[in-house]
Amino acid sequence: MKPRYLLTFAFFLPLFAMAAPRLSETLIGQWHYANAKESCTLTFHPDGTFAGTVSEKSKVIWRFAGRWSVSRNLLHYEYTSSSRKETPRGTTDEDKVIEVTPQHLIITAADGKRRTYERVKSGR
Repeated sequence: MKPRYLLTFAFFLPLFAMAAPRLSETLIGQWHYANAKESCTLTFHPDGTFAGTVSEKSKVIWRFAGRWSVSRNLLHYEYTSSSRKETPRGTTDEDKVIEVTPQHLIITAADGKRRTYERVKSGR
């Protein structure tokens, strides 16, 4: 009996994989994070580019853009522009994706801090 269940599972597994959206597809769109000190708005475009801003006390302190990609649960960034000299063009970064749903994105950033981004609905 067990081999039949295994065979059935093996048959349907590719169908389940095709139905589940890829991580990169679920990231596309605009996301917002805020804590008591700062906020960040980040947009992932379908063409593999991203853009964002970091603000403190409602004042933008950093504007950036670049290329993004995903491998397994790692989100890779390569900055092609940055208003901060500490992050020059060509700098790379990586966040670990903990969870992504249609409403939120939870990451562990390169600095080790966990952040929860909320998806920005159209028109915000």
